[in-house]
Amino acid sequence: MEGLKMKTQLNIFTKAAITAIFVGLFQAITISATLAATITSTASGDWSNTSTWAGGVVPGASDDVIIAEGHNIQLATSRTISSLTIEVTTMNTTFDLNTSGELNISNNLSLISNEEFVEIRMNVYDRLVINGNLYFSSVANTDTRINMYAGANVTLYGTIDNSTQGQILGYASNESTFTYAGSAAQTVTTHGGMRYYNLVINKTGSNIATLSNNITASNLLNNITVSQGTLSNGTRSITGNSGKTFTVEDGGTYIITGTTTLPATFIHGFQS
Repeated sequence: MEGLKMKTQLNIFTKAAITAIFVGLFQAITISATLAATITSTASGDWSNTSTWAGGVVPGASDDVIIAEGHNIQLATSRTISSLTIEVTTMNTTFDLNTSGELNISNNLSLISNEEFVEIRMNVYDRLVINGNLYFSSVANTDTRINMYAGANVTLYGTIDNSTQGQILGYASNESTFTYAGSAAQTVTTHGGMRYYNLVINKTGSNIATLSNNITASNLLNNITVSQGTLSNGTRSITGNSGKTFTVEDGGTYIITGTTTLPATFIHGFQS
């Protein structure tokens, strides 16, 4: 009987411990879920300053961030957030977000104008990682752009939506790099509104990055590197600036379709 009593007490203790563990896990999940929020700016200022944000809360890694109209924000430290939306609803408005610290966006970046004659400028001086899609405004006569200055390194894992209304701009005197990455199929947007300094293809899996338009000396200022994965010209031509390089590294593939030949003007480099 004594042995049976001890076994019963042990079973009760074990059940209680398991119950406590599950309750603890449930509470942790609930707390984690409540921590995710949509946080909106209330004033211009530094990203790290509590007075910049509604409720005095600086956005965290699980938060969706909205920068409201008329607020110019400066980011000087590394931050991770869930998504970022910059939205302007008034005509003749100019907005700037300056990022001299690294910004990692787990989902989408949206630069949206609901009116004409609006400028939305995201000025990048450090690393920007967009793990989701990049959305530009679909409204005509708007200037929504990502300016890439010296030291800027932008990596996109998703797609670019409404790309004909948006711009990604590198500058001749400011070395920067834009990378198309990840496992999903991507369109490398190369219409007249785009101007890359360095362009890198770094993909995993079997899906391909395909050019949307011709690459010219005007929309690519420096080098192309296919470091991993596949780039297809999509029947488009590629012509670079004299003395710049087109490199396909070990693990990279370049597919030529249509009647075009190897990229012109570039110094070619094919590694094996």
